[in-house]
Amino acid sequence: MTVTDANGCTSTSSFTLTEPAILASSGVPATFNCGYNVTCNGAINGSINFTATGGCAPYAFLWSTGATTEDVSALGAGTYGVTVTDANGITTTNSFTLTQPAVLASSGIPATFSCGYNVTCNGATNGSINFTATGGCAPYAFLWSTGATTEDVSALGAGTYGVTVTDANGCTTTNSFTLTEPVILASSGVLPPSAAVTT
Repeated sequence: MTVTDANGCTSTSSFTLTEPAILASSGVPATFNCGYNVTCNGAINGSINFTATGGCAPYAFLWSTGATTEDVSALGAGTYGVTVTDANGITTTNSFTLTQPAVLASSGIPATFSCGYNVTCNGATNGSINFTATGGCAPYAFLWSTGATTEDVSALGAGTYGVTVTDANGCTTTNSFTLTEPVILASSGVLPPSAAVTT
């Protein structure tokens, strides 16, 4: 800038104006096994580690949930937005989508013999259950009421059998199966009348 007075005398000055760095934000959602952001379908244990930089601190945070903290937790699957406002009223926004696994489910098919029973004879122990788990996050762990830890079970008698499936994130589901057996196979007969005995 140059200043000139009435006598033609001059003076010059210069000024440098500064500005803050760009107000920016970033965040990292917590990630569990299989890459999901909550452990189980329907769980609310997701979280976002959020950071604001640049602009002029301190920052104010407003999440779409109503939270005003920098980081947020106790989140379910879904999309969450956040607006950051710095001390000069400058704002920036960001959003994050949290994922969840499919519902952990299980099903099984007991072996079936003739007449629709699940063991061949009354008192037999040749029943079996072909079991399957889906959804959640593999691998799965199995615990049957018999103590077996295999997916499928065999050498079973008639009765009810329960199983708990636990996935890699600790989510569980339960199921039970009732195996049937025929009634005891029995026979009876009537001897014909004795022939007359002659002497």
